[in-house]
Amino acid sequence: MKHIVFLLSNYKPNITATSNCAFNVIQSLKGNYEVSVICLHYGEEKIIKESMDGVNVIRIRDNYAYILNLLKGKYLSSESSYTKVLFGVIFKLFRILNYLVFLIKPTSIRRSIINKFYENTKAINFEKKVSAIIPVSLGYESVVAGYKLKLDQKETVFIPYLFDPFTQNIALHKGSFVTKIRKKRHLALEKKVIEASDKVFILPQLEEIFSQPPFSEHKSKIVLTEHPLLGKVDNKNLSQVFSRNNKIKIVYTGALYQKIRNPEYFLNTFKISGINKISELHMYTTGDCDSILNKFIPSLKNTLILHGRVAFEEAQSAMYNADILINLGNSVSYQIPSKIFEYIATGKPIVHIYSLDDDKVIDILKDYPLALCLKCDIEQMEENSQKLFNFCTSNLGRSIEYEEIKELYSAALPETTSNLFSKYIHK
Repeated sequence: MKHIVFLLSNYKPNITATSNCAFNVIQSLKGNYEVSVICLHYGEEKIIKESMDGVNVIRIRDNYAYILNLLKGKYLSSESSYTKVLFGVIFKLFRILNYLVFLIKPTSIRRSIINKFYENTKAINFEKKVSAIIPVSLGYESVVAGYKLKLDQKETVFIPYLFDPFTQNIALHKGSFVTKIRKKRHLALEKKVIEASDKVFILPQLEEIFSQPPFSEHKSKIVLTEHPLLGKVDNKNLSQVFSRNNKIKIVYTGALYQKIRNPEYFLNTFKISGINKISELHMYTTGDCDSILNKFIPSLKNTLILHGRVAFEEAQSAMYNADILINLGNSVSYQIPSKIFEYIATGKPIVHIYSLDDDKVIDILKDYPLALCLKCDIEQMEENSQKLFNFCTSNLGRSIEYEEIKELYSAALPETTSNLFSKYIHK
């Protein structure tokens, strides 16, 4: 049985959009391969080895995140005002120091993380030969570690699995200035990676980037895949998360960012639509938009219910118990909310709020029978509010059977992606 190693930043139970996709593919592969996962963790132990769902998992400590969480915990748990101020200052100074170190580095990747991925994969290979290395990005440290391992072991299949851009990623590089001055080095690094790769798996939103130099000269290596998030959920694993009343349950789950995925337009549209009088809007969120969300509490009293960060299982139960699902589009074209495929899998009516004319989710939803797409346009807010009201009331109780969804979105099935990996691992 061939041995595959996945390298990624997070893995279950630390659920992110990327780790959730990787988890689904791994579950589909593990019956035909021995699968190992090397990921990061943020606890006290330097390394944790465990078996989870038939997969060997090695968690290596991210020292920066560990210290950051430790200081934040000390700050939040401090009972005296003196220690609270002290740990608050230390926390801020630590972040400032790390930012200054980041600015003077030649690239935006952390060598310490690359080395940990590299050394632990070498150790695994010593125990049982590794047939294929699949680094999952973002972050790009896993990809660079996989690249180094490929140089050592030419016979090992090397397939980077990319969810986000690297060189063009302004958020990753902490601003457009750093993105620009490091562009040449980062492009050179990406070129080396793709030259050493056997194949490179990308998502549709990266297709335009990889159709341009220096990647276009290696177009035969590029494999287009979709988010592997389509799957039927066992109702036994779902819990009842809402109180029983006659109100329409409208749900948003996912991260919110002021610059990339801002909820303000949707909340203003919702507020004037009239639907707020006969519904509950439940928002399960992370990110930096708490101040925006809290601003709407007085005007949406008893309607807007903010749950904050919750366990994946609770958010999933909320989606499947919802009457209407809300998806907020990104303001950058190279990223789409992967959550849309989790929404589609529920078969529930979906309202998508977008700002870009070339928003990729509009294309995804064009074949979905229960979808409404509304553009963020101040001049159309009144009209959009009426459309929102009509859609929510006319589609209450409607849903799409999972078998129909599978036919419409077969590319998003985990087995579709895992079959592609098998094809190239055995080639």
